[in-house]
Amino acid sequence: MTDGIVPPGYRVYPPKVNMFTEMVGRHAASDRAEAPAMVWDEGTCTFRELAAMTDRVAAGLARLGLEPGDALLLRSPNLPEYAVAALAAWKLGAIAVMSNSLLRPDELAYVLGNCEARIAAAPAALIEPLLTLKDDGRLDHVVVLDDDTAEIPGTIAYADLAEAGATVETADTDAMQPAFL
Repeated sequence: MTDGIVPPGYRVYPPKVNMFTEMVGRHAASDRAEAPAMVWDEGTCTFRELAAMTDRVAAGLARLGLEPGDALLLRSPNLPEYAVAALAAWKLGAIAVMSNSLLRPDELAYVLGNCEARIAAAPAALIEPLLTLKDDGRLDHVVVLDDDTAEIPGTIAYADLAEAGATVETADTDAMQPAFL
């Protein structure tokens, strides 16, 4: 940008902006609502469907106590549920802390100590260190992202988090507020 002139194809962000709205919400409310928003090996979903899934998961995270400015620790390979959980955090004005799924337990504890998340989410195969952190009192809730897992004691199933019909308002976040770490 030179002398305050925005080049063609770019836009100036307003002082209040929400990452969920920018990435999904505005498309779901437009003529792009039925366009593919996410594609993965087993399926696809439209912007409208992604917005609805995100709304349900955001409502579930809010029920667990996730508020604007809080951190949600995510430990996962690329899964649709991982993306929806990050979008849900952003919708609430929370910070999605995307940790490497290959971190050792001590490295994960270090990340948690710095981000101060009280809620974490991971697929069942990566959940054990999070349960240890929960047992140590460093996490309040652990969400299992896989829908096809057996119940794991001390966790909340993603499907239970995403109750049908639940909704939540999109947070009015400042453009300079962190959205992810």
